Amino acid sequence: MSSQSASPSPPLLRWFVLVALLLGEVLLLTLRFDTGTLRGQSGWWVELLGRSNLLLRLVIAIVAATLLLGGASLWRDVCRLPESTMSLSSIGIAIIFHLLAFAAFAAVTAYLLESPAGAAFKAEGTLLWCAFGLAVVGFWALAVLPAAEWRGLAWRHRLLLSAGVGVGALAFAAGLLLQRCWRPLAEGTFWTVDALLRLVYGHSVCDASELSIGTPAFGVSIAPECSGYEGMGLLSVFALAYLWLFRAELRFPQALLLWPLGVAVLWLSNAVRIAALIAIGSAGWPEVALGGFHSQAGWLAFNAVALGLAIVARRMRFFAVHPKLEAVPTPSRRGSEKSLAYLMPQLALLGATILTGMFSTGFEALYPLRVVVAGFVLWRCRRAYGELAWSWSWQPFVIGGMVLIGWIALVPAGIGEPSALRDGLAQLSPAGALTWIVFRIAGATITVPLAEELAFRGYLLRRIQSADWSELPMGKWTWPSLLVSSLAFGVLHGSWLAGSLAGLVYAFAVIRRRRLLDAVLAHATTNALLAVYVLSKGAWAMW
Repeated sequence: MSSQSASPSPPLLRWFVLVALLLGEVLLLTLRFDTGTLRGQSGWWVELLGRSNLLLRLVIAIVAATLLLGGASLWRDVCRLPESTMSLSSIGIAIIFHLLAFAAFAAVTAYLLESPAGAAFKAEGTLLWCAFGLAVVGFWALAVLPAAEWRGLAWRHRLLLSAGVGVGALAFAAGLLLQRCWRPLAEGTFWTVDALLRLVYGHSVCDASELSIGTPAFGVSIAPECSGYEGMGLLSVFALAYLWLFRAELRFPQALLLWPLGVAVLWLSNAVRIAALIAIGSAGWPEVALGGFHSQAGWLAFNAVALGLAIVARRMRFFAVHPKLEAVPTPSRRGSEKSLAYLMPQLALLGATILTGMFSTGFEALYPLRVVVAGFVLWRCRRAYGELAWSWSWQPFVIGGMVLIGWIALVPAGIGEPSALRDGLAQLSPAGALTWIVFRIAGATITVPLAEELAFRGYLLRRIQSADWSELPMGKWTWPSLLVSSLAFGVLHGSWLAGSLAGLVYAFAVIRRRRLLDAVLAHATTNALLAVYVLSKGAWAMW
């Protein structure tokens, strides 16, 4: 349903705002309070508060499992609910009581975690803490839907909810078990890294008791998070989700081998990553090894293995079923090629960003590579961008300037303060620094606006509305597609709030005249003015 054909669904907008409110409150509590202040104290209430973070992780695991197993059917049922199931007064009362309960919950949390260790009524305060916590969740739920609707949804999807609770609880327990097993995993990683180093250097400097390993020039200690269990858990979730979602296209039971195969490959790639990190540090680049490479190589390996797993599952006859075309409807070839053309520049940009980040120490000297890679993909796919037809208007430039003002207000940065970018440019020759700045401006004003607007406003804004997104006219929107695509755009940028608001404004530019180029020009204007601001004011942290 577009905004032009019918009014948007008020419940969806309300639910989005309420979910954002709840997530913001959880983030506020997480940043504000630290259960580490309970060290040295004893009592059942200390155990309960100290393990409260585990309860949050359990809830997240259950919600994720429920959505994975039956999110589509649950969403279809929710969309069939009447547009107005509650009066504004009942919603307002529920939100007011929710906020009051949250304020009380935060106050009790502050008392329990930050008052002197010998303060009285800590046990009684913990009971109040539990009561106010339940009230926060309860009143929030009543602001979303009436109690009768919640009961109806729970009854209709009782099997799904039971499965979600079971699978989520098992995944949570498996995570705790893997944490307990980090030492054996780390020892296996340790000896694999040792074998790899001996292949290259002939020997290694290692201490098995401390899990430290390296060369005479550079060494590391294998911490729990480096043992590989986190990546194995992530890949397990991916593999199980893939097996479930594409079960009609896979051969069973042999398709089940994809799970242990992917986990084994990822564990081995983690050992290779650590060996490569040691090699980079031993070659004289310890800052690169411990900086960008350490933080980015793991994610690159995970993405590569997950993508490889999907390719193997689809291409190998041992795993994949080859049904008749009539049995499994697929998008038209033309629609698939257009989807690829709209998404590939952004995917190439992200891949180049990960690659350049791996070999940086805070200053990405290889930034020009991003521009070259994204520019090459855009050029190769240029014939698919007929919707970027030129049409002059002054409005995109005004919109881009407005976004810049909002960005500076929401993402303040100290002018003239030390930054890795400024220090990195200072280490280059004048010609090298000038070349880097030219590529930075070219990327910000050409390749980045094109790649991001094609992906978010050209593709995602319409894809959320229909699988045949290319058949929808440019500028067609719904509230869910507008909010989700803008939020995804914001998450991609450092400041999610400023980025999401910018995404909303760029979407407005598309909707107003139904031209994707308006969003591209507005985005390019924002980035061009930001470049002028950074270079003239010395606000390097904003780049």
